Amino acid sequence: MIKYIYTLILLCLFSSVHAAPPSSLLMNAKTGEIISHHHGHVQRFPASLTKMMTIYLTFEKLSKGEINPEDPVCFSQKACCAQPSKLYLKTKETMTVIDAVLALAVKSANDVAIALAEHVGGNEKAFVDQMNAKAKELGMTHTFFKNASGLPDREQVSTAHDMAVLGKSLLDHYPEYKHIFSTPYFSFRGKEYKNTNSLLGKMEGIDGIKTGYTRAAGWNLVTSYHRGSDHLIGVVMGEFSKNRRDHHMQALLEGRPLSIQEVRQIAVRTPDYFQQENSNTRWGVQVGVFRNSKQARIYAQKIKKSHLQLLKDSTYNIATSLSKRMRLFQTRFNCKNETNARAICTALKKRGVECFVVNGG
Repeated sequence: MIKYIYTLILLCLFSSVHAAPPSSLLMNAKTGEIISHHHGHVQRFPASLTKMMTIYLTFEKLSKGEINPEDPVCFSQKACCAQPSKLYLKTKETMTVIDAVLALAVKSANDVAIALAEHVGGNEKAFVDQMNAKAKELGMTHTFFKNASGLPDREQVSTAHDMAVLGKSLLDHYPEYKHIFSTPYFSFRGKEYKNTNSLLGKMEGIDGIKTGYTRAAGWNLVTSYHRGSDHLIGVVMGEFSKNRRDHHMQALLEGRPLSIQEVRQIAVRTPDYFQQENSNTRWGVQVGVFRNSKQARIYAQKIKKSHLQLLKDSTYNIATSLSKRMRLFQTRFNCKNETNARAICTALKKRGVECFVVNGG
């Protein structure tokens, strides 16, 4: 009975962190400026994003010459007993430090994370102390680590903001190793492992950094993205599927509304009404769906400015809709009637603006 009650308590603690809506944050990688965020300071379980700090401390030791890339990392019994994802090395087997880093960045191997922590820190507990000291030094004020792998622990928490800080620090402080995060495949002992970041090679401009997933944490991703002269870091935490995570990240990085296809893929339930902030009319034209209200308003202002003559008599509002576990913000322009709405939407489509007519009911 006591064991049963304790299990229930653990489940409640885990679910309380993951119950929050997904978090996201967009950072200017050059300046550290926060461009936008949605629940960016809410604590969540980082899952394998934790390995970014394990890699950071390894890079630090390499840069100081305290360890070498070809040093052997020996696997302890504790490392070999780690839960998957893993490489399944046996006790006392070894791999090099640089291969271990690749295994973390590409395969996200938990057994390798423990073995590397023991190699760099002497033992995992001492290494975790170093992780927390470094987090404090970097300004990750809402992060606390309990292990080197990201395997479930109710006390191991972080935020989208802190993970962006860590991602930026990795790229700023150790640029000589940044290619590791964009490595598409990692080969070890005749086996080839594909990078867990499914956006690599799929979305131009993305060059890393790290994925993470546990049932309690949801689907997490930290991404480095180059767009022209801009360099951005995007963070998504706590999404409810791999596809939702990827679509969320793409929309975040591009600063655009979600497409109709993307909205359908995240199973959004469209309400039969919408909030009228500036008008009492029922008909409108929807031009975008966003993850936060700020992006929705910025897009409304952009569309209004670009098509001022067409929309001069139309005020905009930001409607909201709920799916099972998330809220989306819809950019809409109010219209006089159905005929007016259809005429405006037709004109916008001819100008390359995706839209559709809505009825407030």
